[in-house]
Amino acid sequence: MKLKNIFYSLLFCSCFSMGCEDHLKLEDPTSLNADSYWRNEADVSNTSLAMYSMLTPGGWRYHEYYIVPGILRGDDVAALPGATQYDYIANVPYFNNKPSNPCADQVWNKMYDVIGQANQILRYVDGVEMSDESKERYKAEARAMRAYAHYELLRSFHQIVIADADPDGLDQLNRPLSTREEAWNFIETELESVISVLPKEWDDSEFGRITAGAAQAFLGTAYLYQGKWAEAEKELKAVINNYNYSLEQNYSTLFDGSNENSSEIIFSQRFTLQENGTAYKYNQMAIANHADGWYMWKPSDYLMAAFREEETTDGSYDKRMFGSVLWYEEGVDVEFDGELYTLENSCFRKYTENNTAVSSGRSFADYITMRYSDVLLMLAEALNEQNKNDEALPYLNQIRQRAGLENFSNSDQNNLRQQIRKQRLLEFCLESKRFYDLVRWGNVKEQLTKAGHAGADNFKIGIHDYFPVPLSETNNNPSVDPTPGF
Repeated sequence: MKLKNIFYSLLFCSCFSMGCEDHLKLEDPTSLNADSYWRNEADVSNTSLAMYSMLTPGGWRYHEYYIVPGILRGDDVAALPGATQYDYIANVPYFNNKPSNPCADQVWNKMYDVIGQANQILRYVDGVEMSDESKERYKAEARAMRAYAHYELLRSFHQIVIADADPDGLDQLNRPLSTREEAWNFIETELESVISVLPKEWDDSEFGRITAGAAQAFLGTAYLYQGKWAEAEKELKAVINNYNYSLEQNYSTLFDGSNENSSEIIFSQRFTLQENGTAYKYNQMAIANHADGWYMWKPSDYLMAAFREEETTDGSYDKRMFGSVLWYEEGVDVEFDGELYTLENSCFRKYTENNTAVSSGRSFADYITMRYSDVLLMLAEALNEQNKNDEALPYLNQIRQRAGLENFSNSDQNNLRQQIRKQRLLEFCLESKRFYDLVRWGNVKEQLTKAGHAGADNFKIGIHDYFPVPLSETNNNPSVDPTPGF
């Protein structure tokens, strides 16, 4: 059974008299005192579920805000009129965003909601009657999710506030911004502390919770983002050697809802068909005349050309192309979900499993945030940057072999670096990774210009690599000043 997307709004039913059924009347731990709420393990479990649900609330606004910052700034995706007709969306790919932009504000607030739930657990769990083993597990899970949320914030914003405890008053709530180094150090410490405590896998009834393998993969990622190549190598090798992850040979099944328990998926945001969590996400990703899509974005010409640059060993296209896009060819109808369509442009197939999901705005496909393929390519990169080129090749070639491509054999460091970066483009298109990769490589403007990205001319190096601290934070927190340059 999936870890349910239990919407946090349900926790307020008893407080706001919304007429909920009894089984939905979960008390809000933030509105009750410790004695009245933190009574037993069920209360801790409910708060833990609320912590995860912060990542997957329902409604079209959430996904429009949450997905847009992650994908529209990269060179793998091109914004279309369905998106750019709205200023608050258009300002993101055109790099005209301001501190008041609701897209960035949503990311900021939702991640701090996750952190808030984690801090509640860490504050009160020791006073709840349950086994010591359960207490330690809940604390490790809360610290891991707190670290993950800080990681998502840090890769998105110039600076963030480290929220390492449940505040007792405004003096603790209104904290100043931390340096990026301080924030990375906090994330590292949190993740290092939980790997030996978290389970390698959960029972089926708890599937979807963060595991030791996920914590270690994100720790390796944190080191990689900072250019700590040796530390990244150590953690990423541990993920490969100590857990049962492997590549899924049928790439497309990772994104169509049919293979969500794949051994390739390390961490994902979980959904079920009955939940409203994915509402409208797929409408946005599909093209206008394709199953009632919203014409909001499409694969960039740069991405499509990259897919076609190299044939597979049997003379076909890269296998990932079939699982990622439906491509336009003049005079050729495209089959999708058993029907033929005449496309106006190429469109994404990834995360669009069938016509019903697109037209209804509902889907059971999970949103993946860490895959084993990412671990392999990050390890190849970490090794190559340490001049361990020959050692990096086998990890890169696992990815190429799955795609049907010949092994790469050129171990020159720069050639291998460019090949690893190209494989990341093809492997993770539309997965909210490309722009963040360009930022850490320091070549955003150069690459966006090369790819013909609509916002390339507006991009200012050192300014638009990250979002500014949202206006809502600077207005409400006197310890935080506005981000310079915006």
